[in-house]
Amino acid sequence: PAETFDRIQGVVRLPDGTVYVADFGSEEIRSFSANGAHLATFGGRGEGPGEFSGLGGLVRMPGDSIAGLDRFTRMRLNVFDRDGRFSHAVTLPTLGDDYVPPLARGATSSGDLVLAFARTPTLDLGHSGPTYLRPPIEMTLFSPATGGNVPLGTFAGETRRVEASPSTISISTATLGGNTFVAARGRVAIGTSDLGEIRI
Repeated sequence: PAETFDRIQGVVRLPDGTVYVADFGSEEIRSFSANGAHLATFGGRGEGPGEFSGLGGLVRMPGDSIAGLDRFTRMRLNVFDRDGRFSHAVTLPTLGDDYVPPLARGATSSGDLVLAFARTPTLDLGHSGPTYLRPPIEMTLFSPATGGNVPLGTFAGETRRVEASPSTISISTATLGGNTFVAARGRVAIGTSDLGEIRI
């Protein structure tokens, strides 16, 4: 069971080769040794400390700690030590009603988080057939210590194919491209796949 996944939401590798995988289906984080042996499973479904309701990402934090993003019930990061023991939770900021909850995309060596905020798309439910949307992403640098949220800039978001059915008000989306990649340590580097540029 530890090697069976349902919608992987993030992978982090530590310098010693230990690998952590966030699994949306089970709401678990699983760790593996450098040779692939299962070490631990932690997290799980729920709303308590160290539990998830919508495990939406994984970030390596300072000191080789690991943070999993809990997106649905509370906008928070659950932080664990490298052995999977729950340490603390960090509440994430919002940019307003026009934005969906942020994704944590990385952390600097000082513990500041790179957050990605996408605008909520405006859908025409009376339109038949697919619509193609590319809402921009606002990247910010959030300090859990001070609560400050510094803008890093606006980037092209993912291109999505959206179909809405007025009779059932059901919406299905499929991401087609336009991925944004983040690397953070002492500096933050943000790249957009189809634009072929990196900003530092």
